[in-house]
Amino acid sequence: MKKQENNYYVGTDSAGIFGVRAVRDPFVTNTGSRRMWAIIIAILFITALAAGIIFTNLLRQRYLERYMYPTPEEAAMGEVGKGLISLGATQTDILELREDPEETARAIVEYIGSEEAAARGWSGEELRGHFLAYYAEYMARYDHNKSVMNDGRAQMYLYLIQDAGTGEWEAVGSAKAPIG
Repeated sequence: MKKQENNYYVGTDSAGIFGVRAVRDPFVTNTGSRRMWAIIIAILFITALAAGIIFTNLLRQRYLERYMYPTPEEAAMGEVGKGLISLGATQTDILELREDPEETARAIVEYIGSEEAAARGWSGEELRGHFLAYYAEYMARYDHNKSVMNDGRAQMYLYLIQDAGTGEWEAVGSAKAPIG
C-alpha cells in the first residue's frame, strides 16, 4: 500500500472492483469539524449565560414590583390578595381594611430589641416612625381541589414597614386577628 495526496490508501486488496480500496487515514485530523463544534459549544454557552442573566433580572424586577407598594393601603390590599391566592382562593372580597393603632403599638414593643429586628437592621426609631399594623377583614372562596381552607369570613393583621430610602411600603408579616 502506498499513500496518496488526498489521505486515502490505495492498495491491491480484495476490496474493490479493480482492487482499489479507499480507507481514511486515522492519523490525519479534521480540524474544520473540531472548530465547528467549538464554535457551536461557545455559542450555546454564551446563550445560556445571557438567558441566566435575563432571567435573574426579571425575577428581581418581579420581586420588587410584587412586594413594594407606594402607600400602606396598597401594600395591605396587595398582601391580602397575594396571600389568599397562594392559599388557593378563587375569590376574595375585602370587607374592612384599616390601620390599627393599638396593634401597631403592641407589635412595635414586641419587635424592639428582638432577633428579627436585629436581623433586618431595624432600630427602635425606625420602627416607631415607619411601622404600621393593618387590620383586614375579608370574605374568601377557595378552590377545594387546591386548598383545605373553609370558605367564609376571616380577619388578619398585616405588618408593614416603610423603606427609608424609597419611601415604599413592604409587608413584613401577618397574624390572625382575634375573632370579634
